[in-house]
Amino acid sequence: MAVRIEKKLILGENNIYDYGIGEDGDFIKDESYDTDIVVSLYCDRRADVSEIPSPERRRGWHGDVDSTLQDYLIGSKLWLLSQSRFTQETANDAKKYAQDALKWVTDKGIADRVFVTSKREDFNKIVVTIIFYVGNEIVFRSSYDIWKQSSFPVIQGA
Repeated sequence: MAVRIEKKLILGENNIYDYGIGEDGDFIKDESYDTDIVVSLYCDRRADVSEIPSPERRRGWHGDVDSTLQDYLIGSKLWLLSQSRFTQETANDAKKYAQDALKWVTDKGIADRVFVTSKREDFNKIVVTIIFYVGNEIVFRSSYDIWKQSSFPVIQGA
């Protein structure tokens, strides 16, 4: 597995992510997958016409429109759950959207397998747990709280 160094996204005030800046004025670097997961899960992937008929409401990242990378889309469709009821079906959809958003991890050879679970907790959140495997070894594991009925999905990694 290649060593990766990414700029670190940090959850700040008002539950908004921003790049961390060190005391030296440079970006804080990170070798974990946390930034990749945040971008993969919480950037909006464009919805299909079957999901949102009105084109101006389908969201998505503008770079996907003319990307030369086939079958590589940024983000997830978790934003579609913002007005969903708190049901097991919604938790199942969250799992599927997370799996779809992380497909690139196996496509790019970063991990052999990505295992995603989702579970309803309390009365207001769905917890998505993500595990990356290389062979039989776990190389990344984290859980994220997905808050129900939020116009901007808020996560808290563990």
